[in-house]
Amino acid sequence: MILYTPHSEIDDIKALYPKVSFCETCIYGAYTAPAENGEIAKSLIKIDGRFCEIQSIVTDYTDKLLTEGLLRASLNYAGNRGAYIAKCADESIADVLILLGFKKSDGFYEGDIPTLLQGSCCKANIN
Repeated sequence: MILYTPHSEIDDIKALYPKVSFCETCIYGAYTAPAENGEIAKSLIKIDGRFCEIQSIVTDYTDKLLTEGLLRASLNYAGNRGAYIAKCADESIADVLILLGFKKSDGFYEGDIPTLLQGSCCKANIN
């Protein structure tokens, strides 16, 4: 079992991502999880009204399950704070984004959070 630890305090998030410029009017969330290689995998999400952007996923990119879990935890966090549309520009995780149901549009992968959080059996019926 993988434990995804949430971080919602802005000071904690800034410590995880010291080089990121943070918007004063946005909501941020982050998750950390232990990776197989002993390092810490992490995600960063920015919520601005009904939209959220997955700004960063840091893993070794070989553990697709870990990446998917970080994405799902981040999307759930955003959805619980009023976001409806999610986007991500990280091409290195495109296969996992597509698996979740993101569609590529204008250089971003986008989708509505309720659909993205459905199981794959539900997506098979609508695709």
